[in-house]
Amino acid sequence: MKKIALIALLTSGFLLNGQTVSNDFESGNRSIDQGNCWGFGGFSVKTNQKINGSYSARSGSINNTNGSFWLHSPWIKLTAGNITFDTRLTSDDGSRNYYVEISFIPYDANASFGQGTALSTKYTHTYTLPHSTPETVSYPVPASIADDGNPYKVRLSFYNQSGNRNRRAVVDDWSIPGTYSADPSNNCLPLVSVADADSDGVPDDEDEYPNDPDKAYNSYFPASGTYGTIAFEDLWPSKGDYDFNDLVVDYNANYVLNASNEVVEMNTTVYVRAVGAGVINAFGIQYPSLSPSDISSVTGYVHTDGYINLSANGTEVGQTNAVIIPFDNVESVINRVGGAFYNTVAGEGVGQSDSIKMKITFSSPQSLADASDIDPFMIKGRDRTMEVHLPDKAPTDLANVNILGTGDDDSNPGSNRYYKTVENYPWAILVPRQFVYPAEKNDIVTAHTKFAAWAQSSGGSFTNWYEDESGYRDPSKLFQ
Repeated sequence: MKKIALIALLTSGFLLNGQTVSNDFESGNRSIDQGNCWGFGGFSVKTNQKINGSYSARSGSINNTNGSFWLHSPWIKLTAGNITFDTRLTSDDGSRNYYVEISFIPYDANASFGQGTALSTKYTHTYTLPHSTPETVSYPVPASIADDGNPYKVRLSFYNQSGNRNRRAVVDDWSIPGTYSADPSNNCLPLVSVADADSDGVPDDEDEYPNDPDKAYNSYFPASGTYGTIAFEDLWPSKGDYDFNDLVVDYNANYVLNASNEVVEMNTTVYVRAVGAGVINAFGIQYPSLSPSDISSVTGYVHTDGYINLSANGTEVGQTNAVIIPFDNVESVINRVGGAFYNTVAGEGVGQSDSIKMKITFSSPQSLADASDIDPFMIKGRDRTMEVHLPDKAPTDLANVNILGTGDDDSNPGSNRYYKTVENYPWAILVPRQFVYPAEKNDIVTAHTKFAAWAQSSGGSFTNWYEDESGYRDPSKLFQ
């Protein structure tokens, strides 16, 4: 049941208590009870001639027509037990019999208001003398429908053996064993029962992990089945040939969310598309919004050279923020086919990288904003102190910060300026699609003709500079 409906129900004199649905009519207002799916036929909620509390339900002058005066419950999934209510007439009538018929109406999607034909099993209670003395009526839920999981309405119908004799029926403290199964927001039809095998609150047809209560959805970046690119120029702090093919890494991240849209696991796939470097580089990812203790375990990284020190959970030792190193030697994850460079020289054979599939689990669920806040970086020449980051991303605790601001680098940590030249040119870029990088020794500024305007504006202009738009590229300078 929807929370908003439950709040209304609990403040209206209509109570849900364990496996019982009851109404003491203390809402004092028939409209409130009708809003919670109780039905009134010829009945009002009155304070005069009440039985208990301040209010009871009271009929008009009952007659011998069964069906003129009635009350019915909301849809309820009935359980074993007794249906009870207190009732009396407003005055005695010793010469006539007065009756309450208790019937059960099954749900029928094809019937008006979903109310099918009443079951043949029903009870008829005869009022006892004196009629004006309250009595408690109690009848069991029929065994044939108790606990069958289907919704029913319980109907009370009041009549006598002759015509109108100016007696009214009063009803109070009506209690029915079962669970409330009506939806006030949907014309009081039965709540739709949906399959939820892992009971996490997400229907199986929406749950991408229907049998795991800790997982519900996948959120991909850039998108499912789509890779983005991180490309580096490794001659930092010098600008160098500026061809951005020294290390080109494609990536896809899957953030696994629970029912509360919190991240419980990350599955990141990376592979190396190009190595146009004369030194052996490595690749790392810093998570500025996460601490090492936020991560329970990391698997799937490829370490061969022994200079990366890890904690038991797979994060790097000595870091304030969580840092993960997918590979510590690019040569250990690529398969060369000849030539001094890898996939950067036209006419040479094209090699294939191994896919590195990392699984990161969290000690406790994290927000998607924190988990997706990433700072990929290159470790230059396997020197753990030499890091090249995206523009304005701070280095990790293990970097040699004395190099910042030397050569062509115009970093100023005091103003949170990092890894940019005076003209705002970066040494690393992240593109949310597969990037067509320059061929060997071709400056990215001439290969991608809008790159300079984008960089100099600090990303304000030509945000799609990497696209294949008219006038955006010089194909002769790109590795195709």
